[in-house]
Amino acid sequence: MKGNYIFMSARQWCMTDEKTGEIREGITIRYIPDDDLGPEEDAMAKSRGQLVRGKTLAKLSVPVDYVSKLKHLPGMYEVDLRMVVVQESQQMRISDFRYVGDVKLGLIESTS
Repeated sequence: MKGNYIFMSARQWCMTDEKTGEIREGITIRYIPDDDLGPEEDAMAKSRGQLVRGKTLAKLSVPVDYVSKLKHLPGMYEVDLRMVVVQESQQMRISDFRYVGDVKLGLIESTS
């Protein structure tokens, strides 16, 4: 399955596993799992009297050798998704991605 996501930031990390002493490293990517920055409001939260508006950033970790795939950030990336089983539950995970182009925010005239 493929989709276009907006990657907002990337940060490389390195840590030592306290139990095994193994050095682990990767890249944490914060992204918007969508290609649309239009206004958004959670209708279910609104029906409960709660305020939930805007886009929530998601995060994922990829191997450090993916660094060459990260071009400009923020940027639009085509993402390959796959289903994996984690603790007996199915989850969508990013298996690969490629840079599509830059994104730029702009103002849209309000009609109100």
